[in-house]
Order: sequence, then structure tokens, then C-alpha cells
Amino acid sequence: MNYTHLTENERYMMSALRKQGISVVNIAKELGRHKSTIYRDFKRNSRYNAYRPNPSYQPARAQQRARNRLSRSRR
Repeated sequence: MNYTHLTENERYMMSALRKQGISVVNIAKELGRHKSTIYRDFKRNSRYNAYRPNPSYQPARAQQRARNRLSRSRR
């Protein structure tokens, strides 16, 4: 099974589109990815803050966390 990881540029684009109020489904279409990939990345890399009603997504932090997970993998 072949797959590609989200790139840093894709994460920045996801963040920009989300800030514009674009739906996750439309972000997925724009990037040519499945909607579950986008939902999963937002869920995995968003930070919830008690003072903000919406979670914040930081693409640079998301990319760093992805690199850290990759370095810890056993493959």
C-alpha cells in the first residue's frame, strides 16, 4: 500500500484555507486528499485552549510533531 505524508506546504495551505472558513471537505478537494486525512491531521495537531472556543492549528508545529513521530517509528 503506497501513501504520501502531508507536506509542510500542504499544512500551511490547510491552515490558511481553514482560517478563511473553507470546509474540511473542500480543503481535501483542493489538496487532492481524502477528507479523513485532513480531519485526522487537524485533530492530531490542534491545540485546545480554554480561552478560545476553536482549537488552534499551527502548521509548523504539526510538521515538527510529524517528524518526531516518524523518527520514533520502528520502520
